[in-house]
Amino acid sequence: MTGNNALFYNFFHTFGKAVKTADGSLCKIEGHGTVVLNELIALKNVHFVPNLACNLISVSKLSIDLHCSVIFNDLDYTLQALNSKKMISKASLQNGLYILLTSPKTEISKSFTALGKVDTVMLRHFCLGHPSFQYLAKLFLALFINKKLNFFSCKVFSLAKHTKSSYFPSTYKPSYPFALIHSDIWSPSWVKNADNCKWFITFINDHNKITWTYLLKDKSETAGVFAQFYNMVLTQFGSKIQLFKSDNGSEFFARSIGEFFKEKGIVQLSSFVGTPQQNGIAERKNKHLFQVTRSLLFTTNVPKYLWGGSLINCHIFNQPDA
Repeated sequence: MTGNNALFYNFFHTFGKAVKTADGSLCKIEGHGTVVLNELIALKNVHFVPNLACNLISVSKLSIDLHCSVIFNDLDYTLQALNSKKMISKASLQNGLYILLTSPKTEISKSFTALGKVDTVMLRHFCLGHPSFQYLAKLFLALFINKKLNFFSCKVFSLAKHTKSSYFPSTYKPSYPFALIHSDIWSPSWVKNADNCKWFITFINDHNKITWTYLLKDKSETAGVFAQFYNMVLTQFGSKIQLFKSDNGSEFFARSIGEFFKEKGIVQLSSFVGTPQQNGIAERKNKHLFQVTRSLLFTTNVPKYLWGGSLINCHIFNQPDA
């Protein structure tokens, strides 16, 4: 028990509890928490009693919590760990009471202790196989006194988790809508929709990420669907497509769509083989569309062949961006 709330490492308020002192009077308990005395002693469930003039520690509870033995002498007693036999702390006899010795309180010792704790935390982190610092804080509470978890970082573990270099984002930003279109075809569904379509293709406006989706019965329809999309953009928005970016799928390099690109003056861009990240905008959009389509099917409990009807209603995704 303690009457000094400044000693608590963490504190929780308590209501309706009291403790009886030696003279038989009741003292109100206003909270409890953890008090850290040094790097080896952290007292849990310490009661905060405002009327208490001194700090009291139960020797039996101390020995159980710390898993240590208490050796009494005529002038002091020693706390010794049962497993390692290491001395944890000492208490000296003063005016008939044992005063537990804690860490020095000078500013110089505090600064060196803080540096020592940082080194100790990182040493424990290395020896235990680089666990998270949140986990270490639960195991070694005393090492994280007055330290924020985001203060610690491990560059070695970040490097060990690294699998590949990240792709740099494109620096090209179109100045007006439809200057750059991203496109990708989703792989065939094992369930055909009501119109016997197994694929879908997306056209994404890079300027604002608005998306148009078309269902395909076969990949050979790619050229015709893009021509339909091109005419819609030209008629409804009065804009012309300048750049068309996709992966290196054969459907995007067929003679029919290549001739259309030449006729309209569209520059075709494609990703390298085995690098879908270069077409990441369209890849992520297709994944998002597929996930939300499945969610709609699961929610409405309709037959799977109706997936096409859920997919083409992509206006529900365009509204937040618009």
